[in-house]
Amino acid sequence: MVPGIQCEVRGSGASRIAPRFFSVSLLWEAAGILLTSNDPDSMLHGIFERMRDQLGLDAYFNFMIETPGATLRLKSYAGIPEEEAQRISRLEFGQAICGTAALRQAPINVNSIQESDEPMVQLVKEYGIRACACNPLIAGERLIGTLSFASRTKDSFSGAELEFFETISRYIAVAYERLHLVGQLREADRHRDEFLAMLAHELRNPLAPIRNAAQVLMRICPPDSQLQQMRSMIERQVTHMTRLVDDLPNVSRITQNKITLRKEKLELMTIVGTAVETSRSLIDARKHRLTVSLTGPAPIEGDPTRLAQVISNLLNNAAKYTEEGGSILLTAEKDGAEVVMRVKDDGMGISPDALPHVFDLFTQADRSLDHSQGGLGIGLTLVRRLVEMHGGRVEALSDGPGKGSEFVVRLPLLMRATSEEEPGPAKVGGEGVQRPATCCRALVVDDNVDSAESTSNLTATRWRWRTMGQARLRWR
Repeated sequence: MVPGIQCEVRGSGASRIAPRFFSVSLLWEAAGILLTSNDPDSMLHGIFERMRDQLGLDAYFNFMIETPGATLRLKSYAGIPEEEAQRISRLEFGQAICGTAALRQAPINVNSIQESDEPMVQLVKEYGIRACACNPLIAGERLIGTLSFASRTKDSFSGAELEFFETISRYIAVAYERLHLVGQLREADRHRDEFLAMLAHELRNPLAPIRNAAQVLMRICPPDSQLQQMRSMIERQVTHMTRLVDDLPNVSRITQNKITLRKEKLELMTIVGTAVETSRSLIDARKHRLTVSLTGPAPIEGDPTRLAQVISNLLNNAAKYTEEGGSILLTAEKDGAEVVMRVKDDGMGISPDALPHVFDLFTQADRSLDHSQGGLGIGLTLVRRLVEMHGGRVEALSDGPGKGSEFVVRLPLLMRATSEEEPGPAKVGGEGVQRPATCCRALVVDDNVDSAESTSNLTATRWRWRTMGQARLRWR
């Protein structure tokens, strides 16, 4: 070291608190940036802009280690031209001030750089820098990079300023670790969503031919045969599996807010009919008594598929948590500018501690085997999300275990300006709706051979064709 030049290596030691010399507001501003920014470059630029005037700073350099044992790469900087940043984009361990701090994993403070012939300072000396303080960025016990602050206007930093730089560097190391963990979580979420989408697609392929084969057996087997009983068992289990498979893509859509709506003018009675038809098999299988009561037309605007999904999910939920032979009541009535739908059952009810969480993702009131038909516990979460996307709200009510439950959905009515907009019966050539002509040929196209063959057989059985050869199959 050249005489008269002060080069101080500071031990990391115990954590220090930034001196009161610096305003508390500066620390709060820095902490706010570190906690809210998701981009390291903008994070460091924001902190530097707030520090430079108070501390007389002109430049900063942030080097990061991309892989263990690799060289340092310049990730963020200020105070030097871009072409110079390209020249120092990589540093070896032990090279210049930043590489030396990384090698020693200890803070380094260098004063009076312009009067120094020290090899370590020659790189920053070319940029007119007179004082530089470099701190290693350590997350836990792992070195992740270095951070340097430099000045062209003063030859040294005070002890209070150096402690402040160390404090900020510790904050930034924690912020980098936070961003690293957030990135890992996002990557894990992406892989999960891709896996769920692939799994749902692959599981649907074998389910379709199994369901079709069960339907064919129903039509060709004697009603009282043991084979018919086996067929019914297969169909029940396939229906259960189908519900589980249909839930998988919805997990991804809910967590990523990727649910989209295709809104149009609707009549609530039509939506209710579609939903009841969808849930009828489960309701009948559990021998429930379903009562539907609608008081007059209720025009709304929404996605017909998604609204039918809301009602069918509530009906399925009621059927699942009501013992066989129970009662389910579905009502809809106008209430001011809203239509209010209620799905009420006399089933197992909801405990007071579970009631606030029934709409949470993956929540089920009962995980016992006899109530395992409801899927993955996302049905009510999807109900709430879809209702809110339609400008409505939903709530769950129950007097406790064994006293049934009630779900209330409120949706805004569609206010029409004149009665001329009321939907009328569809007309075709003035003679009303015409039924399509009876088809005599069907083209089945599927990349799954079993699915195509079973669909062909099912179609032929339904239409009572004399020969199975009347169905044309084409593979692709």
